[in-house]
Formats: sequence, structure tokens, C-alpha cells
Amino acid sequence: MSDPTLHDAMRPHTDEEVPEAIRRLLSEPAFIRLALPFFKTLSPKELQQKLLSINRLIRFQKEMVYPALMSVLQTTSDGLSSSGFDRLNPGKACLFISNHRDIILDSALLNILLYEKGFNTTEIAIGNNLLKENWIADLVKLNKSFVVRRDLNGRQQLEFSQQLSAYIRTNISQKNTSVWIAQRQGRTKGGNDLTQPGLLKMLSISGSDDLIANMKELQIVPVSISYEYDPCDVLKLHELEPQTQALSEQASYREDVNSIVTGIKGRKGNIHIHAAAPLNERLAEVKNTGSRNARIQAIAQRIDAAIHQNYKVYPGNYIAADMESGNHRFSTYYTAENQAEFVQYLDHQMQQFPLPVPQLREKLIRMYAWPAFNKHCIQPENR
Repeated sequence: MSDPTLHDAMRPHTDEEVPEAIRRLLSEPAFIRLALPFFKTLSPKELQQKLLSINRLIRFQKEMVYPALMSVLQTTSDGLSSSGFDRLNPGKACLFISNHRDIILDSALLNILLYEKGFNTTEIAIGNNLLKENWIADLVKLNKSFVVRRDLNGRQQLEFSQQLSAYIRTNISQKNTSVWIAQRQGRTKGGNDLTQPGLLKMLSISGSDDLIANMKELQIVPVSISYEYDPCDVLKLHELEPQTQALSEQASYREDVNSIVTGIKGRKGNIHIHAAAPLNERLAEVKNTGSRNARIQAIAQRIDAAIHQNYKVYPGNYIAADMESGNHRFSTYYTAENQAEFVQYLDHQMQQFPLPVPQLREKLIRMYAWPAFNKHCIQPENR
């Protein structure tokens, strides 16, 4: 059984805590500077009055988060589309497991779609490495985020994993509250979206010893989030370099903040989100797959397959795949105009982010090629 007192440190704010959390936010000049550009028709005083009138989480999401995100979409994207949600039951909670490309927007855009389609919004897993300042913690907890500790080792990590697993399961099976979590810790930085088996091991700590029954209780829904262009593409490749990975905790935090800002402000092109059918229908396939670890790996592979097959592959991805392979396998999926535009985009990114990344152009091409390879089940050795 989960201990509610242990969950208090990680859970989102409650409706009762909203007014005080908003007052704390309003005492932070950094928050006001952040919020005002999204509400250009409001003066600072009007924004303050609007915020002080909010007394529930759903109102904060509806009146603050939703319009701010719509402003982002209108200025930095060519639109958000979706598919698959008609197969989900709005009254039944589930665990959305998605590929992870943008620190903030992945879960935020999913919640936009859920809200517009009449679903309850999800609770959102967010790493405590992003919450160095108290006002940021207040902000994300007002947006129904719960905190995942990334700074623990050994026994502490195990104990927290037990708490986290129980928290997620309680939300879904007892509170009928959906949850979003990324398929891996940290964003996919090389373009190849793969589920970490450790995530499934963490989720399975709570619940039945029967792994299949355990996973079925969570109502896993794989989600594919497809950005035509990733504003952080070069930043991600830079983060993979050894000198960047060796940065201090404070420097790493600055890198994360830079990625958040770049992800929000940068060009994204078209964005598509697909919700696959609940994984329960496929879990029976792995029931007799060897050891428990083998079954966990098999479940991870099915989540990957759902994410890959439902990923919306754009012309740039197919162009990159042909550039990477040195052939014209996917030439029917794009035009000469598409190709010229994608090459121009690569040139722009090379100039926009002159970061020390060896073979930057080749790595950018490979990053954009992966969704096409995964969609068509092409393995690296077959390229």
C-alpha cells in the first residue's frame, strides 16, 4: 500500500493550495516577466487580478496554461493535429507513455488535446532537476505535475521508486486520474525513440506479482509525438558530447533552461500527436516470454512499435533517411521542393548554433532519419 504522507512531497498542488501558490508566484518578478508575453492584452495589474481570481487547478490550466500554449502554437508552429483519441474512453484513466522530444511541450500539448476533446487532463511526471527555484515548482504543480527525484542513489533510489510506482498506480486504479510519463529518463537526443525497460520495472514494483495483470491495471496508452522540426536539435547533439555531459549540476541546469526556452520559442513546423490503442490488447502475447526481464523487454518493444508505427513521418525525415542511406528508397514521400527546404533548414541550424559538435551535419541528418527508419522497421545494419 502507498503511504499518502510520502506522496505529499511529490504530488501536484490541490485545489485548496491554489490561492496561496498563486500569491507566491506573484511575489516573484521572474514569473511576471515570464507570463506577460503570453498575455499581451493584459497589463501587469490585470494579469495579477486574473491570477488572484483563480481557485482551482482546472481553472489555472484553462485560463492561464491553455491560452499561453495556444499563443506558442500560433507563433512557432504550423498547427497541432491528432489521431487515435476517439478509441479512448474519456471516463477511464490511463497511463500515457510517450516518446520524449521537448522538456515542457510534450505533455503540455497532450493536455491541450485532452482538454479540447473533453477528457480530464493528466498529471505530469517532471524531474526535480528542473525545479531549482521554488516558484518554478509552484508553477508546474499548479499545472498538475508531480516530482520525480533524479538525485538519489542506491537504497534511496529504490525507496523512491517504490513510492513513485505506488503513486502512479493509485492515481490510475483508485483515483481514476490519468498520468503522463516519458518512455525514458531525459529526452531522446539522437532521434531514436526507445523505451527504457527500467521504466517498466519501476512501474511494476507496485501491484500484482503477475506481470501481465500488473501492467494491465495501469491501462498503458503509447503516444507518438511528432515534431516536423526540433528547435533543440543542435542543442541535444551538443549535450551528447563528453565535455557537455561532464558539466557541473548548475551548468547542466542552465543547459536545461536554455533548452526549455529554445523549445518554446523555436520553429516547430507541423506537430502531430497520436494515441494508440491501450496496450492491454497486446500484453497476452508476452505472457510466456521467458523470464520476467524478458517479458519486460517484450512489453517495452511493443510500446516502441506502437510509438514508431504511429509517428507522423514528415518529408524531412524521409529526405534525411535517403541522405543517411545514400539511396532514394523514400523518394516517393517528398518533392524536390521539400528537399531544398530541408537542406536549407540544415544550413540554417548549422549557422544558428555554431556549437562544438564533430560531424554536426551528419548527426543532424541521422537524428531526422530515425523516425523514417523506425516507421519502416529498417535496422541500422540494413541501411
